[in-house]
This record gives sequence, structure tokens and C-alpha cells, in this order.
Amino acid sequence: MVYSLEYSYWITLALSILAAGFLTRIFIIFHDCGHGAYFKSSLMSRIVGIIAGGLVFTPYHKWHYQHMVHHQTVGNLDKRGMGDVTTLTVDEF
Repeated sequence: MVYSLEYSYWITLALSILAAGFLTRIFIIFHDCGHGAYFKSSLMSRIVGIIAGGLVFTPYHKWHYQHMVHHQTVGNLDKRGMGDVTTLTVDEF
């Protein structure tokens, strides 16, 4: 994309929107590999997840662990932690 700046700013802008769409899809693949949605083999899911994580600058193993904890505790206000949207009770507010 850097080379496209030599031709036109608008070409670079169009390419950046296209690249953002591809990176969003790669993150979705990365996420689904963490859930084991694509392959029967957990090793293959990890390999593809690590590669996709490298493309979206997210370490696969750390993210996978935090996402697992998020799924175990989501909605439980007594076990707030990783990956949660800050939710306050009336008393806390």
C-alpha cells in the first residue's frame, strides 16, 4: 500500500478499506479456530490460529485462554475478569 501512495491517495484509501475487511475476516477465522470450529484436529486449529493471530497481531495461546475464561464467567457479576464489558450493579453505580 505504501507504493500506491506514489499514484494516488484515493487508491491507497480504497486499498486500506479492503485490507481492513480482510483483517476482520482473518480475526473471525482466528476466533473460530479457538472454538475448534474448522478442523477435527485441535493441533490443526492451533496451527491455523497461530498463523491467523500473527496476521492480526494477537498472540493465540494467551487470547485463547482469556477467551475461555470469558466464556466461563460471562454474565456472572461475582466472577468478573478477563474479556468482560464493565457492568455495574445499582449499588456499585
